[in-house]
Amino acid sequence: MPNPDLALASFGVVLPIVFVTGAPLWALLDVTLVLPRSRHELRGILRFAACASLVLATGIGVLALPPLRGLALHRGLNLAPPLAHAVAPALIVITLEPWLISTRAIAQALLMRARCGRSLLLLSPVKILVMIALGSTVVTLLPGANGALLAVGLVLGADLTDAVLYGLAAWRAHARGLVFRDPRPATLLAPNAIVPARVIGDLAPPTASRAA
Repeated sequence: MPNPDLALASFGVVLPIVFVTGAPLWALLDVTLVLPRSRHELRGILRFAACASLVLATGIGVLALPPLRGLALHRGLNLAPPLAHAVAPALIVITLEPWLISTRAIAQALLMRARCGRSLLLLSPVKILVMIALGSTVVTLLPGANGALLAVGLVLGADLTDAVLYGLAAWRAHARGLVFRDPRPATLLAPNAIVPARVIGDLAPPTASRAA
């Protein structure tokens, strides 16, 4: 790009905002993987995800308004005028990210519960290659594009792809009754579980037959 330093610096300002606003919503993956035991409880998680996404998106949108945007970028982050000018358009686009992250997190959890995680492995490398090719093409055709806006657009495009494809796959798995079919306790399905199910069984109190 004509000014790669400014492009990288502007994206370096925007990316932490994406991480900070999206981090609480990524917890929905673990929550959805462990908590719901019925369709009713799953609907409760979906309502919570919608409310949380709305609050975070609204907060970002308010900061993207011209009066508060200048105050946040110039005085809050102490950005130089050229850098603040490059960051400003990307703030408006980030308002879509909370919705994409929450949808993607819940869809991934439902696919893992349904034992349909193969699509997660197949889509990720393909998506990365597509985004690299797309970004390179845009930079070639529009060398003067806003670096932060371009990079955030690629991040949102990747998350949108995940949200749509994972969401459709999770909806089909849910419609086929695969999500809540596992009879084991939900805590044994968590990806971060420290104690495996076999060890938990060995540590369980002996039953009457075992005691005998």
